[in-house]
Amino acid sequence: MNNKTAHKSLTSLEKLLLSITICSYICIAILATLLIRQRNLVEQQITEVMQQITEVLKIENIKSELSTKYANETLNWADIKDLPVDDSLRTFVCQLGPEWAFGYAVYVDKKPHNETRTAASRDPYYAFAYAFSIDKKPLDETRTACCKDPFWAYYYAKEVDMKPLDETREAAYKDPMLKLFYIDRFGE
Repeated sequence: MNNKTAHKSLTSLEKLLLSITICSYICIAILATLLIRQRNLVEQQITEVMQQITEVLKIENIKSELSTKYANETLNWADIKDLPVDDSLRTFVCQLGPEWAFGYAVYVDKKPHNETRTAASRDPYYAFAYAFSIDKKPLDETRTACCKDPFWAYYYAKEVDMKPLDETREAAYKDPMLKLFYIDRFGE
C-alpha cells in the first residue's frame, strides 16, 4: 500500500468515525429530549397530586371549622354560602342537620341533590321548603316528610301538589282547623 492509498483509507476511516460520532450525538440528543419530556410529565403528575392533596386538606379544614362553629352554636348561613361544591363536604353538612342541608342546596349546589333532599326531609318544614323552592315539584320523599305535621301536610297539598292527595288529606285532617282549611280549599 502506498502513501496515497493509506491517506485515502485514513480519510475514509475518519469519515466513518465522524459519522459514528454524529450518530452518537444525535442519539444522545434524542435520549435527552425523551428524558426531559418524561421529567416534565412526572413533574406535571406530581403537581396534579399536590393540587388534589391541597384540595382534600382544604375540605378537611373547612369541615373542622364548621364542626367547631356548629359545636359552639355560632354556625350561620354566611358560613355555608361560600363553600365549594364537594361530595364529602355535602355529606358532612347534611349530617349537621336539615337546615344546613337545605342551605347547602340553596347556596352551594343551587339545584336539587338526593343527599340534601333526604337530609332536609328529616324535618317537615325543611322538606316543604326544599320541595317548594329547590325541587319546585312534588316528590314522595318530601311529601311523606311533610305529612308528619298536619300544618306542613296542608301547605304541601296547597303549594306543591296543588291538589288533594290521600296522604296529605289524612295528615291535615289530624288537626280540626287544618281539616276545615283543606275541605275549604279542595272539597271533601
